[in-house]
Amino acid sequence: LEKDAAAMVAVAREELERLDKFKQSFSLTTAFTLTVAHEFRAPLTALQSFLNLLYNGYVSPEKQKRFIEQAIERSQGLLDMVDDLLNLATAREEMSPRNRVLISLAEPMEQAGILMQARAEEKGVSFSMQPMHRPVIEANPEQMREVWTNLISNAVKYTAAGGSVRVILEEREGWAVGTVEDTGIGIGPDEQ
Repeated sequence: LEKDAAAMVAVAREELERLDKFKQSFSLTTAFTLTVAHEFRAPLTALQSFLNLLYNGYVSPEKQKRFIEQAIERSQGLLDMVDDLLNLATAREEMSPRNRVLISLAEPMEQAGILMQARAEEKGVSFSMQPMHRPVIEANPEQMREVWTNLISNAVKYTAAGGSVRVILEEREGWAVGTVEDTGIGIGPDEQ
């Protein structure tokens, strides 16, 4: 009887924990939905007001162009918000555990480096890759390739002929450390 009771208590605890997680998830989803709805409401209301004024003829012909410009600006703001939401959803999906695998971080670095090396040579920029270590991480391989491509591409792009780009991968105290060094124009402190 004690054994059965202990098993029932364990099942009940698991169900209560699952219910708590669901409530938290639902609360976060509801809060997010309310925030998104609020952010969309103001520009949509303004856009509708502009269009109604134009449709009903309350705007003189000489002011119509400005009202249409404002409507276009509001609609662009809405499109920007939609793009942000799509990017967020895509990033979350790409970061989900089912899209991550164990990879050597050196592989996407080398793939990106090979492509960028040709571009560097065309510009007269010295290019070297130094995978000191080959740390294994759990990540989305495509995202890691994009990160390396972006960093190396910017280094090559902003380094003048005669300059150099050096890509280093090492492992320090259990951390994978990737470094892209260049003799380019750099990034101003206010933009870092």
